[in-house]
Order: sequence, then structure tokens, then C-alpha cells
Amino acid sequence: MVRIASLFFLIVSTMLAQAITVTASSKGQNVSLVAHPSASTTLPAHAGYKTEFLKDEAKEEVANRVGSTALAGVATHVPIAGTAAVIGFGKAKGLLYKKQTKTESYNLSFVQGLTASVTVSGSELVLVVSAETMRTYGVNSTPILLKVSPSAKDQARIIRAAHVLTELTKSAINPMQTQVLGIEQKEISSKLEKRDNGDLSLTPTSLLENGEYVVALADSVTKELQGLVWDFRVQ
Repeated sequence: MVRIASLFFLIVSTMLAQAITVTASSKGQNVSLVAHPSASTTLPAHAGYKTEFLKDEAKEEVANRVGSTALAGVATHVPIAGTAAVIGFGKAKGLLYKKQTKTESYNLSFVQGLTASVTVSGSELVLVVSAETMRTYGVNSTPILLKVSPSAKDQARIIRAAHVLTELTKSAINPMQTQVLGIEQKEISSKLEKRDNGDLSLTPTSLLENGEYVVALADSVTKELQGLVWDFRVQ
């Protein structure tokens, strides 16, 4: 069953990637970026964990959770709506134990692999998200540029960490309520412009450092990341 789910997830992701176009232009050269599914995993917020995508203290647990999530082909997204209640997140397994009424956790969004297959120069870089991409996958969304953090032990690149608080309630309809306590991501300041043909261009306001990046689509209201990202590296 796990293999079937993984295969189905891969086929769907591949079909979407083929239908959607995001390009990078630098110094007169144009390249197409490759689309990848992003997934997420939830970690308990132990006292020893730190920010910066939990790069140091949570290595073992991140590796286990990321590995199992990728194997099952599951992408669990947490809607981000400031500090407002998030409906549906309470169904996530392992967040609450019988005697606990409150549980803090981190929701990590990641993409498999340590590096992108596409390399570009950070000089004169312009990223273009096609009108077709926005119609197909980005309705009511905004393209953003994020720098990601490769984790060698996890064999993944961490995109975003959301710190959340889940509480039990007395409501039979909504037995759990989740608040977003904070979001950690490395968003790169960019100028967003709409072209006459409907394409959207993202131009970084400063020279990009060497490293790994993704173009993501974020819901214009909730800021939740959509299920695909387009990756590239600068060197």
C-alpha cells in the first residue's frame, strides 16, 4: 500500500511539473526550473530544540520523521493564519497524549535531496512564473523566493518551520484548536511585477549569496505554502 501511494504521488507530481513552467534568467541565459513536491513533518517542541530549522538538536528525530513521511508519499500542510485558530490540524497523529491539554510542536516543510539540479548565477537574476502556472496551481497565491537549509543527515532541504500550539477544547465539533506561534523562513526580498501576458516576474533586490533556493507559491491570505516548489542553486 505504501509503495502504491508513493507511486501515485510521484505520478501526480510529475504530471503537474510538466504542465507548469517557472524559468530563471541570468546574464542573458534562460533555464527552466524543476518542480518538486514539498512535504511536511511534525516534531514535538522539546526544550532543547532551537530555531534555525532545528538544524542542530533535532537531527535524529528530523531524519526519522522526514524519512517516513517521504516513504509514504504524504504531504501534510498546516494553514498559516497569523495566530488564528487553524481548523483540521488537530487530526495529526502523535501531537497530544491522553493527559495533556496543550502541546507545542514544530511543523517543518521540506523538499527531498540536498541540492538542485539547476544552477544559475546570482547576478542579474530574474525569475518568471508563467501565467499558466498561476492559473493551474497558484490561484489566490503569490510567488515568493525562499533560501532553504540543506541538512545532510536528513537528505532534505528545510524550507520553513512553523511553531504551533495545539490545545484540547470541549467542543465536540472542533475538539482541538491550533495557534501559530511563529514562522521561521528565509524569504528573499524581491520585486514582483505582472507582465502584459500575465506572467509574474520576481527580481531579487540584492545579489543572491551562494546556496540553495526555491520559488514557492504562498496563499495570499493564509500564507500557507502550496504543494510544489521550483528549486535552483546559486554558485
